[in-house]
Parts: sequence; C-alpha cells; structure tokens
Amino acid sequence: IYKGQDPSQWAEGLVPETRFKMHDVWPGIDLRVGPRAPGDRADVPGPGWKEDWMVQPGADPAQVAIRHEGVTLEVQEDGSIWVQLGETGEARLGAPYAYQNVNGALKSVEVSYLLEGQVVRFDVGDYDPTFPLVLDPDIVFSTYIGATQPNWGFTAAYDDDGRAMGGTALWDGDFGTYPTTAGAISTEMTFDTAPFDCGLSVFNPDGTALEYSTVFGGSNLDVPSSIVTDSQGAIYVLGTTGSSDFPITAGAFDETFCGNGNLNLDACCNYPGGGGLPMGSSLFVMKFAPAAGGSNLESSTFIGGCNGPSGVNRGDVLAYNYGDVFRGEINVDAQDRPWVASVTGASDFPVVNAPFPAYGGGSTDAVLFRLSNDLSALEWSTFVGGSSADAAYGVQFTPGGEPVLCGGTTSGNFPTQADGDDTTFGGVADG
Repeated sequence: IYKGQDPSQWAEGLVPETRFKMHDVWPGIDLRVGPRAPGDRADVPGPGWKEDWMVQPGADPAQVAIRHEGVTLEVQEDGSIWVQLGETGEARLGAPYAYQNVNGALKSVEVSYLLEGQVVRFDVGDYDPTFPLVLDPDIVFSTYIGATQPNWGFTAAYDDDGRAMGGTALWDGDFGTYPTTAGAISTEMTFDTAPFDCGLSVFNPDGTALEYSTVFGGSNLDVPSSIVTDSQGAIYVLGTTGSSDFPITAGAFDETFCGNGNLNLDACCNYPGGGGLPMGSSLFVMKFAPAAGGSNLESSTFIGGCNGPSGVNRGDVLAYNYGDVFRGEINVDAQDRPWVASVTGASDFPVVNAPFPAYGGGSTDAVLFRLSNDLSALEWSTFVGGSSADAAYGVQFTPGGEPVLCGGTTSGNFPTQADGDDTTFGGVADG
C-alpha cells in the first residue's frame, strides 16, 4: 500500500488477513472478528465464525454491553441465550468462553451471560487483571456455498431444530454447477433468456453437512426473496418469476403463469445486469416438506395478475438498494398459514375479503395475502396503497395473531387512520 507521499504511510510485503480488529470499542477493549482457527475452541467442533472481545490489562470487562432490539432474549440452562424474533423466528447465542494467556499457558476463566433487559453483558469470574483477558462468545457456523459464477444470497432462516437455510439467486451456469443433494428438484440451471435461477440449501445445526440443496426455476428469470419454516419443519419460499414453465404442482391455487408485457429491469428498476422479463412476472410460493434425506416439493403456486407484473418493485425511490427490486417477506402464523407481503403492478391481482379491494394507482401497490397451508387456496388478500408507488417489505404478527405490515410509499394519499402516530406524508418517500 502506497498512501500519499509520506513513506511512513507506505507498507510492503503484506499478506491477506482473514480477521479484522476494531480498537477501543470501549476503553482498553478491542473487538476481533474472523473465522475460527483450528484449536480455537475445543468445546466447539468444526469450522465457523467467531468474535473475541480482547480486554487489555486494567480495563473493565463490565463495559462490554451489547443491545438487541426487536427481539426477546432468554438465558438457557446451558448458558446460551435463546433469541425470539417475532412469533416464528428464532436464533441462539452460544454460551460464552473466556481465557487468559498467562506466561504462555492458557487458563480458562469462569464467565456467563448477564442479561439486563435487552442488553447482554458478561459476568466474569476471578482472573489476573495484569494479563489480557479474551471473552470468546461463539457463532455456531459460517460457510461458503455456490458455483464459480456469481451467486447472491437473498434470504436466510432457521428452523426449530437449529438447521440453517439460505435462498440464493444463481447467475448463468455456464461456468460451474451449484452443489445439490439427492432428492433435488433439479441439479442444473434451466434459464435461457435471463441470468437467474433459484437455489435452496439446508445445513445441519453445526454447519458440517449440507442436508438438502436444490436448484429450481424455469426458462426465464427466477429469484427467491424470502424463506421461513413452520412448526412442522416445512420450508416456504417466496419469490418472483418470469417463467411460464416454473415448477408448479397440481392442485395449486394458480397453476397458470399470467404476467404482462416486456419488463426491462435495467430500464425500469435501476437493476443493472438484471436483464429482462419478456413475459412480465408473477409471484411464486413453494412449500418443501420434511422427508428422509432432505426435503421434497409438496406444493407450489403462482399468484399475480394478468395486466401488470407482480413481485417487482418499480418505484425508483422505493427500490434504492440492489435487492429492493424483489424485496418481500413470507411468514407463518400460529396455525402455520403462510402470509406474504409484496408488491404488484397488476390491478387485477386476486383479492379476497379485502379491506382495500381496488388498486390504488401508480406503478405499484403493496399487497398482503394469506394462503392455505397446502397452497391450494387464497384465503385472504388485499391491496394497500395510494395513487403513486407503494411496496410492502415485511409482515409480522401481534400477540393476538393480527398481521402487521411494513413497507414504503410515495403516495400522499396513502390510507391512514385518524389516530395514527403520523398521518401526514413527509414527501418523496415515507415508511
């Protein structure tokens, strides 16, 4: 590195680093993050990712305080912390570990989590304050998966058994294949007019094995935008497709693709490299049910209108980041029914018992809908929007089970309630 004209700012013979360090996050306490090296944690097998809080002599480890927002935290008997994300999302912070290097000998130090509301601290036992102390909470695992062409992780989730899973947008497969397992829907990418197919991969809880992995899609662009698991271990996938030959199962709510027109993502949606959707687009919802050796496709359906694209956010200021064009969420309620928050440009998008049955106008409206557990019926569906562009990004549930929708709007007449926290449009775009 040769920075400026001052040789003291130059460096030669550097080697790549796999870890980075932030100095003085608190006085005398540094944070180091990177992959776990062999022997880092004898109690945690296999590869993974870790963070170390490095407490210098004289510094107080009680300064370390990590706030978690929007979740419920609970310390478990094994010393870990269970993290509840809404009603269905879950994660785990592994039990912490602490040690000192005292004159070349590693000595373990007693440590546990101290939970103060939404703030996690470390309760450290006796140690020698004249030597550095390392607090070593562990991330369960981190891994690569993909082919030699670009593969983009679009969504991830956990199930109740601790399995981790990811949904991936797969680029042109001319230069390598995505890793798949026995029972995959497809082992090869199928597009021929657009750059993306979908990938779904499920890892065992410690990340040492790929339990199930498949490629799926049709001859045009297909992108997964959200995945979630239900209480029985089934995996639901939400996404956008421009493929009339996308894999759809018999008896699904809608077995027929009904997009509209030639949609150029480069031109309409600030999505360089995205190519086009010559037949328009539709949303898809898939359900993978647990099976021996992995998962099987239990049901799959289209959902969309015929006079405009669905699942594509065409609002310039609402699609600010690269992935925002296909942003949306699928979630399941206490009855394992899938709810979807997304976007449509089709005024004939199907509605059922809708509080807002008419398309509001503009390039897109937000949509919120619920399908039956087997994806054979649309049980409830509504538009949400005003006269300009609107999009829904996420859906969660109240303790009573009512859906709560979030998103973005450019509509000054977006529907609000008189007792709402803010009923006045702020201009350009609001959330």
